[in-house]
Amino acid sequence: MSQLTKLARAWFEEVWNQRNDDAIFELSAEDAVGYAESDIRYFSMHAFKEFRDNVLAAMPDLKIDVEDIIEQSPDVVVRWFLTGTHTGRGFGFEPTHSRVTLRGMTWLRVNQENKLAEGWDCWNQGRMMQIFIGGVPDGEPAEDEGESEST
Repeated sequence: MSQLTKLARAWFEEVWNQRNDDAIFELSAEDAVGYAESDIRYFSMHAFKEFRDNVLAAMPDLKIDVEDIIEQSPDVVVRWFLTGTHTGRGFGFEPTHSRVTLRGMTWLRVNQENKLAEGWDCWNQGRMMQIFIGGVPDGEPAEDEGESEST
């Protein structure tokens, strides 16, 4: 397994699944920048950690499974699947006890010190927030669980 693939897997396993705060700073460059599809930029890993902590507070059972990794140095792209249950008060919302399932992709750029220097996330953050505010009725299939209808 290449160094890029190891680093990408470590990010999801250690930072998200193991909730290792130190890994955020160990795996990232000091000047790392993260970009969310909502045009939010994280100019410090402390800002990213605050976001991650809110997600984990909202879904204490969150798990991210890495489904695929493609790399072309210095970049590595990860396709992932998130599952969790909204049982906590992250982002200040009352728990809805709704199941959350999301697919996403993260594009990571690695510097010469083998640290994450930049990252771009593409996933349906709006759907997650909609679930958190109770805007998705119970029993409605998650976006990747229902079958599409042919017209």
